[in-house]
Amino acid sequence: MLSLSPQRGTTGSGESQGEGGLKFCHGPKDERLGPFPIEVLAQLPAEALRAMVDFEVGIRGVGRLLWPGTTDVSEYASRMAEVVTFKPHGVDVFTNASVPRPAAGEGLNKRCHYTMCDVFAHDKYTGLLLTDSQSIDALCSQLINKAENMGARMLGYDSLSGEWTVEVSSF
Repeated sequence: MLSLSPQRGTTGSGESQGEGGLKFCHGPKDERLGPFPIEVLAQLPAEALRAMVDFEVGIRGVGRLLWPGTTDVSEYASRMAEVVTFKPHGVDVFTNASVPRPAAGEGLNKRCHYTMCDVFAHDKYTGLLLTDSQSIDALCSQLINKAENMGARMLGYDSLSGEWTVEVSSF
């Protein structure tokens, strides 16, 4: 069970899962498919669900989870919204007691990249967006520390798009 969310004050706002649930997922890897509604996942053949390549779920403007490589999602295809819960500035994975969590390294309980959207430096008094290099460098240092405090490893931060990506080894 893991909840990934940094301390308050570094991000803007976004759409929460409570306002409509998971919005998209990717896989099987076929560029013609692109993102599709999460409801379609349960309709895929069992064979495809057992070998999803670079499986990704998320909510546009809030965040996304990417499991690199081949992932078996067959056990959770119809219950993905119970396994993954996005919220502004965070995501919970396997926090619902009714959903069994597989052993580390199996299914969705394996290495994963979490990208949080809308992460920008703001002036703590005025709330104004800060774009100078000193403020961005300070935010990057904070994000590295926050990743470590969450048990994750920072993969990157894009100050133009406001996307912060971390990697966890399992949930």
